[in-house]
Amino acid sequence: SDCGGGVAYVNNAIFRAEDSHFIANDAYYGGAVFGTNGATIDITNSSLKYNSAVELGGAICMYGTGVVCAGNCTGSGVAAGTLAVTDGAIGYNKVTSATGKGGGMYCSYSIVAINATTIEQNEVLEGGGGAYIDYSITSFSDSVLENNDGGKWGGGIYAGHGELNMTSTSLIKNTVKSGGGIYAYSANSATGTTWQLVVTIRRSTFTGNSANSTDASARGGSGAYLVGTTKFTVIDSSFKDNLCTGNKGVIFTLADPSYEPTITLVEVDFDETNSNIFASRNDSSAVTYVGTESCDDAPTQCVDSGYNPMNYGCVEKTNPDEGVECKPRCLIPTSGAVAISSDCVLYYQIVVTGKLNVTGIPDANGTLPKIVGGRANRFFKVESGGELYVTSLNLTGGKTGETSCNTPY
Repeated sequence: SDCGGGVAYVNNAIFRAEDSHFIANDAYYGGAVFGTNGATIDITNSSLKYNSAVELGGAICMYGTGVVCAGNCTGSGVAAGTLAVTDGAIGYNKVTSATGKGGGMYCSYSIVAINATTIEQNEVLEGGGGAYIDYSITSFSDSVLENNDGGKWGGGIYAGHGELNMTSTSLIKNTVKSGGGIYAYSANSATGTTWQLVVTIRRSTFTGNSANSTDASARGGSGAYLVGTTKFTVIDSSFKDNLCTGNKGVIFTLADPSYEPTITLVEVDFDETNSNIFASRNDSSAVTYVGTESCDDAPTQCVDSGYNPMNYGCVEKTNPDEGVECKPRCLIPTSGAVAISSDCVLYYQIVVTGKLNVTGIPDANGTLPKIVGGRANRFFKVESGGELYVTSLNLTGGKTGETSCNTPY
């Protein structure tokens, strides 16, 4: 029945709104706007505030039953359609049912693009304070999700299956029982299938989100809570001051031994007061954190993240759970003189047969630049007649692959 959309019910049709305001509307699904059956909804420079739904989507509901997910679905069903919100404000909306989802918006089997939009002060009791996304291809860019209350799961965003891409987006002070910033869910099916959720986050921030883990049904993950086979990649981003009551992890994983999330963190900064940043459990008890992909686990992760392989190399952080850094490669000749002014990675052995002088230039605080080994090579081999001079450098991570050694004489 036509039980959705206090303002507009869009069934296999087009709805566009510009320079408009949707205020204090009510419906069972989608307090202001409801779309289904291939709908196209495009909202620009508009606000949706103080709307209310009973079950799904305080302001917007895109409702489908199949077809669109992860870009490779072959199943049957009805796709909700496409939703685009640009230069928008989605705030102070709510879903009232105890099983309701998507305080700001609910989207299933949809293609969703949110750009330059603020999603704030929305609330729900079940999941997805700012947005509840399932079996959809979704992007957030240059947007803010702030002060949303997700009830049980996903203060800022609940994402299940499909694709979630975030670029230059901030998750700030969202609250929930599990997954303050993002709750990411994949069913325990094989990776690479339409059941998997793939999350890619670039140049974004997680700040001041909270997970209230004192409740027996809550698990943690003030920044992100990851379930099943979720593939979670964060690049050039930061986590700061995310609070997890009970010390159960800023990034938390619910993992079965057969189905674990894959976590890749590239150039990600952590500035957390929570002493337990990473945590895991299975259905019954705490277990060892599943771990972040190392340079050996995923040797192309810097390249995959957009770093030129000719100029940058992969280096693991001191705490390997915090992921990797992409450092400039060391450009050192086999002879002559070279100055090193910043940390770099040496991926190959320098064979010195003449005279080579390598000098570090300390920074303003007196910190020596670091030459980091490429994990499978020594730094220098000085042949007969060669001369090597090393000054003011920190050299770490050199390695040879030999399991035994024969003296050369």
